[in-house]
Amino acid sequence: MKLRKHGVEILCEQCMFVRGDSSGDFEIAVPVSLNGARMAGTAKLHCVISGDRHQIELTELRDATLRAVQPSPEVMEKVSAALESVARHRICGNRHICPPNVVWIVEAQRSE
Repeated sequence: MKLRKHGVEILCEQCMFVRGDSSGDFEIAVPVSLNGARMAGTAKLHCVISGDRHQIELTELRDATLRAVQPSPEVMEKVSAALESVARHRICGNRHICPPNVVWIVEAQRSE
């Protein structure tokens, strides 16, 4: 599944679990492309899930050569808007697109 929003494309089903625990706090890495900036790479995201609340924040952006990239304020605004959409629609934890570790963490929070 690709999420396209505000010129940002997030390849959700290629999401990779980085770290996390049952507290609802985890990190993932996901391929992204920024059409307006003509940039593709990997975004590292910090996610906090509690009950029905999802919060997602960009912590690192790397280009295709794995170099850290500091996005412009305009690009950050677009990425933030796209991530807010992911959080609002509670895409995190979807069994069809998320890694099993993420599904487990999100389900643990929903059952509390």
